[in-house]
Amino acid sequence: MLRRKPGTVWRRDSRQDAVDEFTIRQTCLTVSSTAWCAQDDSSCRAVYAGAMEEPKVGLRERTRNMVRTELAQAALKLFVEQGFEATTIEQIAAATGLSRRSFHRYFSSKEDVFGQWFVETGRQLAAALESRPAEERPWFALRRSFDDLVQGLSARPESLQITRMILNTPALHATHLHKHALWRDALADVLQLRRSEDGQELGRIAAVALVGAALAGLDSAQTEWVAEDNEQPLGDLFDQAMNAIAPLTGPAERHPNV
Repeated sequence: MLRRKPGTVWRRDSRQDAVDEFTIRQTCLTVSSTAWCAQDDSSCRAVYAGAMEEPKVGLRERTRNMVRTELAQAALKLFVEQGFEATTIEQIAAATGLSRRSFHRYFSSKEDVFGQWFVETGRQLAAALESRPAEERPWFALRRSFDDLVQGLSARPESLQITRMILNTPALHATHLHKHALWRDALADVLQLRRSEDGQELGRIAAVALVGAALAGLDSAQTEWVAEDNEQPLGDLFDQAMNAIAPLTGPAERHPNV
């Protein structure tokens, strides 16, 4: 564990070999989270907020989350500047003052860098859906749960480049599918408890089907957004996709032979 005597700076306990000087330096910055998150990076704020809301999480785990965020930010910056394939793990590690070996304490690969953002975004989407008024139709509530994500992507110029990279890089296709699975499960867990127009809970099968359709709509919107090079706002494209699917979300007539 980390120890600190009055009037001294943080020091590394001899038993904590996995924590290096960079890690400790970032831990000390938790006392001034606003300064550390001055770039208004949502993932950074989410990690810090999560640490404050969960007092049972130890210092070491909070430190680990913060270093992961720092590495992810450095990686995305390099991906945008150089491209995914051209960026090496050594470059990502060096950008944060770490070694390749230290990088692998936090991520198994370059592709894994996206994992932290996907998991956190899935939680945020689920929380947004849960906060929607109970009387809203499930499809409308599902669309509105993506508002913050869509607005955040639209507000950051580099998001278009990152989205293009994810869609067009074969090495990231599995990562993209993994994102879908994470978001599908997180949203379906909440959506299945909402009431349909007949007053009944949707249930798991219907919830998974609706979320899958919404994610397909998001994919089509992002694909067009990238192809048009941001000619139309992502939110407008997503609305077009969701509105096209909406008529299909009502009750289906049961075939007599089924």
